[in-house]
Amino acid sequence: MPSPVLQKAVVPSGNSTKQVFFSDQLDALLHDHFVILHFADFQNKKSREFTVSIDNGVQSSPYSTPYLKGLSVTGGWSSNSEGKYNFTIAATATSALPPILNAYEVYGRIIHDNPTTFSQDCKLAVSIGL
Repeated sequence: MPSPVLQKAVVPSGNSTKQVFFSDQLDALLHDHFVILHFADFQNKKSREFTVSIDNGVQSSPYSTPYLKGLSVTGGWSSNSEGKYNFTIAATATSALPPILNAYEVYGRIIHDNPTTFSQDCKLAVSIGL
């Protein structure tokens, strides 16, 4: 992720310890998707630890954002018949700061009736620098 993107971020408002992101309807043919979340802490050296859950799946082990360095978290292919995705970032009980998110990308699997290229080819569905 380019450095200028990682220099901006969103955090939960107020005293919230959780951020939840929901998509609108994606391309009707885009049912399989792959999510990449990008984190970097440029604000503070205090402890910032969080878990990630993509498409209401199992919560991850805790991650810590490295100060002035990038961290990317990926979710495996997920199939949602409605063409939507969601992810939740929640602070752990030991975190001194709320979770942070700098950018995320969502890739959709391209399905071909008669594949002429590698079957894992993707198209970028959403890429947002926050």
